[in-house]
Amino acid sequence: MNKELERDIEQSTAGLMHVLEISRFTVYRLMAKSMPSIMVGSVHRFPIGQVLTWLKENYGDTTRQ
Repeated sequence: MNKELERDIEQSTAGLMHVLEISRFTVYRLMAKSMPSIMVGSVHRFPIGQVLTWLKENYGDTTRQ
């Protein structure tokens, strides 16, 4: 895994979509399932380290080979 992603960098919705290669709909669907996020004003931010840990705990290791 990229070392930059291992740090707890907060990503915007667009940034998370890019990092995980998922759609905006999928981001919102995961948020509804309690994916870690932080509201900064009216903007969602995603602590990438927590998100990756949450995804592994809830969906297993689904990294592409």
